[in-house]
Amino acid sequence: MMADYPKFVKWSNADRVYVGFCPDLFIGGVCHGENENRVYAELCRLISEEMESLSS
Repeated sequence: MMADYPKFVKWSNADRVYVGFCPDLFIGGVCHGENENRVYAELCRLISEEMESLSS
């Protein structure tokens, strides 16, 4: 379940983009972009794909 995993988006001053993180599933940032909401949506999509992969 995606809600069971902490996920967050934070601004990177070094890269000047938002970076999405889910530390329980991925090491480091897994997606990035200029729009915080889009990065969060992409992060949720990646988590969902990973959950499907793990349940197969």
